[in-house]
Amino acid sequence: RSQEKIRKRESSSFSSQVALSPRSRSFAVPQRGDEASQGKLAVMISAERSQSQSPRSPGAAAGAPFLSICVTDPVKMGTGVQSYISYRVITKTNLPEFEGAEKIVIRRYSDFEWLHDRLAEKYKGIFIPPLPEKNAVEKFRFSKEFIELRRQALDLFINRLASHPELKQSEDLRTFLQADEEKMDRARSYETGIFKKPGDFIQMFKGCTVKGQ
Repeated sequence: RSQEKIRKRESSSFSSQVALSPRSRSFAVPQRGDEASQGKLAVMISAERSQSQSPRSPGAAAGAPFLSICVTDPVKMGTGVQSYISYRVITKTNLPEFEGAEKIVIRRYSDFEWLHDRLAEKYKGIFIPPLPEKNAVEKFRFSKEFIELRRQALDLFINRLASHPELKQSEDLRTFLQADEEKMDRARSYETGIFKKPGDFIQMFKGCTVKGQ
């Protein structure tokens, strides 16, 4: 019984680290050095992903609608304070509203944030799954363990959206999954007023000048 009580206490302690508030936008990813918590979180992500991911099994009926998404290949881009991690997002589907059966795009964390915020704004009556926490101790931010856990959490986030009957029909989700980087930057810039690069503002200014002539 004493061992059972200890296990319950450990489970309760871990749950408190990753517990999600109904209005939470993110959940914390354990830092490097806490291997036990990292391992448990990885198992939790894997289990929940298997439940939330849109099914597509070899035994599925031919022609059955499916939407399968995979977040993979994290790569560090840039240097110093400008550095960030990019991810390859692979979408496979037979839904008619999507462009083709397979699409591969490159996204970064801030693109996932844009999608989360757009959906939260448009679907106020629907719970939007949280993102993994953005802020991390600088020296751990690019550790292999942290990057992999964040990749798994982003994969879980996007597949939870894809499995929702209403959210998977969102135009913003289709933009996120299909638009090239230029179109994605433009969508973020025009809809949020945030410009990722100085060129974005210059391009918008040129567009306004042409319209005014």
